[in-house]
Amino acid sequence: MPSKLSSPLAPTADRAFGRLAILGGGPASLRLIQAARVLTREGHPALRTIALHCPGDARARHVCEADEAWPIPSATPAELRRALAATRADAVWSALDDDALTRELLALCQRQGVRYLGQALLDAPDAQVLEPAALTQLAARAGWPTEHGHGRVRRVELTLLGDAHGQVAVLPASDLTLRRHGLPVLAECPAPGFGADLADELRLAALRLARELELCGVAAVEAHVVLASSRFSFAGLRAVPHGEHALEAVVGVDVARLRLHLARGGALAQEDRAPVHGHALAARLTREDPERDGALTAGAVELCRPPLGPGLRLVATVAEGDELGDSADPTLATLVAWAGQRPEALERLGSGLRETNLFLRGGATNKACLMALGTRAEVLELATDDEWFDAVLAHGTCLDESHADAALISVAIAAYQAAHAREAEQFFRSAEHGRPRLGPSGGNRVALRHRGQASALLVAQISADTYRVTAERGAACDVRVEPLGRYEHRLSFAERTYRVRSVAHGLRYAVEIDGVPRHILVEDTLDVVRSPSPAVVLRLPVSVGAEVTAGQPVVVLESMKMEITVAAPSDGRVQELLVTPSSQVELDAPMLVIERQRAEAAPAARHYALELPGARSVTDPEQRFARAFSELRRLLLGYDADAATARAIATEWKAAAAAMPHQAPALLDAETEALEIFAELQSLVRRQPGELDAATDDHEFASAQEHLLTFLRSLDTCGAGLPASFLRLLARALRHYPAALPAATPSLDTSLADSPALREALQRIFRAHERGDAQALVIAAILDRRLAAPPGEISAGDRLHAALGLLIGASRRRFAAVHELALEVRHALYDEPGFVRARGHLPPRGGVPRSARGLAEPRGPRPRGARAGRQPAAARRALVLAHDPRWRQRRRARRHAGGVDPEALPHARAARPHRPRARWAPLRQRAVPQRGADRHGDRHLRRARRARRVRPPLDPGAARRR
Repeated sequence: MPSKLSSPLAPTADRAFGRLAILGGGPASLRLIQAARVLTREGHPALRTIALHCPGDARARHVCEADEAWPIPSATPAELRRALAATRADAVWSALDDDALTRELLALCQRQGVRYLGQALLDAPDAQVLEPAALTQLAARAGWPTEHGHGRVRRVELTLLGDAHGQVAVLPASDLTLRRHGLPVLAECPAPGFGADLADELRLAALRLARELELCGVAAVEAHVVLASSRFSFAGLRAVPHGEHALEAVVGVDVARLRLHLARGGALAQEDRAPVHGHALAARLTREDPERDGALTAGAVELCRPPLGPGLRLVATVAEGDELGDSADPTLATLVAWAGQRPEALERLGSGLRETNLFLRGGATNKACLMALGTRAEVLELATDDEWFDAVLAHGTCLDESHADAALISVAIAAYQAAHAREAEQFFRSAEHGRPRLGPSGGNRVALRHRGQASALLVAQISADTYRVTAERGAACDVRVEPLGRYEHRLSFAERTYRVRSVAHGLRYAVEIDGVPRHILVEDTLDVVRSPSPAVVLRLPVSVGAEVTAGQPVVVLESMKMEITVAAPSDGRVQELLVTPSSQVELDAPMLVIERQRAEAAPAARHYALELPGARSVTDPEQRFARAFSELRRLLLGYDADAATARAIATEWKAAAAAMPHQAPALLDAETEALEIFAELQSLVRRQPGELDAATDDHEFASAQEHLLTFLRSLDTCGAGLPASFLRLLARALRHYPAALPAATPSLDTSLADSPALREALQRIFRAHERGDAQALVIAAILDRRLAAPPGEISAGDRLHAALGLLIGASRRRFAAVHELALEVRHALYDEPGFVRARGHLPPRGGVPRSARGLAEPRGPRPRGARAGRQPAAARRALVLAHDPRWRQRRRARRHAGGVDPEALPHARAARPHRPRARWAPLRQRAVPQRGADRHGDRHLRRARRARRVRPPLDPGAARRR
């Protein structure tokens, strides 16, 4: 509740001023500008603020907040005189600590009749600069002791108030013991540990000092206090209280507003004591790095958001986007926590610090140090003095050490994402020229340095939102990342969840895990070998993954009919080849990337052994199978897996599938999904034209890979101009990447719109195409298991039938073994049972074409007098099956393989020897020339036979289309 000390009173006419010039920035100047606005809105005479600033401070916070801004080349008396005259200022506030400049400014103000409000002296009627010796003598005349005795010394501040009518008051004492560079790090009000007698004695001494000063305004007196002996002594006098934020929280007084009120002639209330409500703490957030002994840092304010909660208030002196140089004020904000009791206030302060978002791009803050202070036993038990904090900071023991592993994992994943984004940019840039290239697929090794310790992690993406992080000792864990915003995401691993905020500046990451800040450096362990001149690549003596030493030839170029040998700049491993032999390179064009050895990257850092939980062993067959299938999906969808990992995935899948029952629904569904993924993704990169006619009903379908490259070159067109059959096939493949293809899309034009998720999916599809040989081994194992299963134990559905049909077309020519196995599985599960069922339902020979009669019954003489009647439904289905294009495709495959497959036709015709039929005799006579049956006649005979055997499919719409 506000006290009577802050009640507005009409100022006297002889001390009123309307234009206040502000020299210098900082929190005090910013608060004065805000207080001037409050007074104007409350109905007081208008008060305008004018910021006098140097050219380099044009975007400073106090300059932007002021009503007017006036640039001055330098803070000299001549420039200040011209600025005061030009701005028509009738009062000046100085935030400068230069005593010589303050004396000159004070003399200038007295000559020009301008009121002076400064923090280097007091607002007395006869304003003058008070030297330290003069202040000590003044305090002695007011009855202040000069010695405080021996013991643990605490520093206490009391705020003095005085008006133009001679009234003075003293506000409650604040504890400022924890301080650095003369400024408090943590302020408490009221000062803890004070007895009633000591508090009254301090208040009376402060009142005597205010009367001795003839104070008109606001001042602050500091005292050294020894709690054990209840003795105190004078320590200093200032114009600006340092503990004003904590004081305002418990008293309800706006000190900056009260300063202007008193300076313009306002009067104090009759009471000289304000009531105290609860306990408050104020923590000062600065741009000091506690990991480097509190050194000042510079940078831009990337994020500044206050915490939410009762009793919390963030007084920020910076805003997002502000550039902070080396000369800027170190204070960024002050967090105030209020509660009824001190322990509750300390707890609330810790929660507020965790929720405060304050990041400097390229800099650091002391937030970790402040969080550690609230948990130290010395702070809780008041066992500190005014030198304790500097000693603790020098030893580096005032830091929160929790969640170090989570912070390293988070930064490693962020570094992987940055590297993956660069690879994606290169992939689509090369795709614009029709030759998309991808680098190694085994993941990225990230070297980190944190607080003088070095560590390395291997990061591989195994799904859209899951990463596998492996430490140097071999332990690994799967980490799930859920984005929550531009700077925030959720991290889940080892059955725990962490809230992460992260800001990157180059290779330096500022990261907070559950509010605990850390600064981690990603070591640049990559060397890019560039072309020394425009040339042609002759040879590449190394390959991806090869170990190289410094000076070893890695590229041989030809330029101006001369060979140029390019050597490796350091020892390491070839991570990526960016050129191919016979390709043209320009000057400084990147040719290959070498990953340096870790010893060279961080020779002086201590090793940090990161402890990862590792994967839990699974004994249950179903859980083992579920894990094996998730790894198989990772392999099929093109996520990170090197050759060794691919072999391990295939081996584990076979073992896990063998432990499951043949008819287990989970196994059948998983195998069908694996066949679908492989077939749909490999269908997009086929080079042969005309292979998708049966699957897409598009007789003009060209090469799928050609259409895909066209789509990559023009992502912004959403596939305009490409065949609809290809776009449907692409959309069918993209459904395995849920983020790339939204569920609710009205048409393909909107669903295939360019987006980061779509680009990620296309990149993974090309990765899956590259490792097709490793995937084919698993697909072949699945098909073998289907063939080896006992008859009747494996159900055959429409989903599997469609997957087999697409797999047959996708595997032709490239995966011959998979193609043949898929044909056998489809015949065993679908074609042969259909033939058997159709044979049992066909009527006698009447009405059935000759090409289908052999499917239903063995050949024999046709009974005399048999008449063709109406075909039943079963006979019509058998007739359609005989003319099915897939069945004809199977028949052509058997003919090209050489002979009839006995298993394909399970009837008597397969076992009987071939016998020429009488009906071919007239055809032979017509087809063979008169000169005799030579080889030309045999050729004509074969053509005639083929022409008579092939009949058009039974399609009702075929005639209309023709």
